[in-house]
Amino acid sequence: MPHRTIRSTLLAGAIALTALLLLVAACGDSKPEYCGKQSELRTAVDELGEAGLPSEGVGALLSSVRGVEAKAWGLAAEVKAEYPTEVSSAEVSLRQVRAATKAVAAEATPAGVARLVADADDLRVDLAALDDAVEKGCE
Repeated sequence: MPHRTIRSTLLAGAIALTALLLLVAACGDSKPEYCGKQSELRTAVDELGEAGLPSEGVGALLSSVRGVEAKAWGLAAEVKAEYPTEVSSAEVSLRQVRAATKAVAAEATPAGVARLVADADDLRVDLAALDDAVEKGCE
């Protein structure tokens, strides 16, 4: 009988330890789902660079800006409730960039490209503020 009690106790302990390890593993990655989108947005913003006109021309700039826009809108939709101030500022900049992008796509004038570059730089600043806020929730 004592062997059976010891065996039962060891088995119960092993089951409890396994359950605890599974619970810890499941909770170990408790970051919000939007953290992946934040990382994708950060990469897109980094690729946009200094918001200047790339050597590839206006088409490459438009493509980079559109990539940032798409990722920014995706993240903003997920974190708006938690970070309303930062999202609101980013949305204003996103709308300005969208308007400038449409204007440059229709006719790439030097003034239009300069406006797009300036708006893209403003967007980078607003997205950096959003990124900083979201980063705290992803640590």
